[in-house]
Amino acid sequence: MAPNGTFSFDFMTKAFAQTGQQLGVVALPSLRDGVPYPTYEIGIGSTMSINKGSINPDAAAAVLNYMYSDAFYDKISKDWPGDWNLPLTSVDAAKLEKNVSPLFANTVTSFSKGVRDGNYGYTTWTYWPPATEDYLIRGIEQVWLGKITVAQYLQTMQDTFAKELKEGKVPPLPPR
Repeated sequence: MAPNGTFSFDFMTKAFAQTGQQLGVVALPSLRDGVPYPTYEIGIGSTMSINKGSINPDAAAAVLNYMYSDAFYDKISKDWPGDWNLPLTSVDAAKLEKNVSPLFANTVTSFSKGVRDGNYGYTTWTYWPPATEDYLIRGIEQVWLGKITVAQYLQTMQDTFAKELKEGKVPPLPPR
């Protein structure tokens, strides 16, 4: 098992083809009662935006609008399945299956249904502010090593987050 995002479809498909093994996909299990299964994680490793100082923001917006269009997605998913931003709630499975593997099409369709149904959460690398995200990783290692307690870890995390929230460093969450 290798927990990965959709970005791994391109290289995982090739790697599994070389080994003769069959690639499969499953959503991560729910970790507590009351959380529906499957629940999907939404995140991205980068952002695309328009600089407030841009001399041509309308042209930049037109490029971004095209890059998020179905036409662009149809073209790019053929060569880079999973490497590009997915439409979150409006996947046309029949159209998608013309360009990508059935496994990828099924995964994306399931993901889209999960998002439409509200069964999603956010990844740490996309939606935590920088110092909080850094402490999330560094601090848990201190817990594992027995250097701090879970309560200390959570309190420091809360304090760090509260400071960054006050400073306006918390990325906005999309509305549900």
